[in-house]
Amino acid sequence: MHESGTVREVLKRHQAESGIAADGGLSDRWVVIRLGRIPMPFLNTSARRRALALHDVNHLVAGVGTGNVGEAEISAWELASGGCGQYAAAWALDLAGMLLGMVWPIHVIRAFAAGRMMKNAYAFDVDEVLGMDLVELRHILTPPEGSGLSSVVGSVALFMACLILAIPVGAAFLFVAILSLPIWALTKDEATAA
Repeated sequence: MHESGTVREVLKRHQAESGIAADGGLSDRWVVIRLGRIPMPFLNTSARRRALALHDVNHLVAGVGTGNVGEAEISAWELASGGCGQYAAAWALDLAGMLLGMVWPIHVIRAFAAGRMMKNAYAFDVDEVLGMDLVELRHILTPPEGSGLSSVVGSVALFMACLILAIPVGAAFLFVAILSLPIWALTKDEATAA
């Protein structure tokens, strides 16, 4: 992926190369995460939509993909790099995403460790971030070495706290996805026919 230019430009190129809708999925009624062949649908709420652009920026800053492994990695990275600020939906999705660490533990642990060395975009205004140069944004979000941002004990404690919180959040997410499955199955066929 070519990473020079504004964050908005790089994001548009990334979406085009990855086959992601031009609006990043903002207009989708449902979000579907697939665990193998099993769909896990949930409504694309306004709370998720508000966080989506900054979440996508964090993918670029962290340099992780958008498949299942990438989503597990970005969940860990966002939690480790300062959390999700005022975005409750992002907190919930990231905590649920941490449970994917059971499937890809090395990826999630590495992403969490990398996140402890940086900050993320959730503290910024989305329009301001989208207008910045991606290299400049990465520089701003990376504190100088030796700044004391991360200690091993603090990192392990934060990782364990996130995993403990991930269990009830992930269970609630799974419950909602299971309840949503028949509704999603009916409405996705209607949307395809329209």
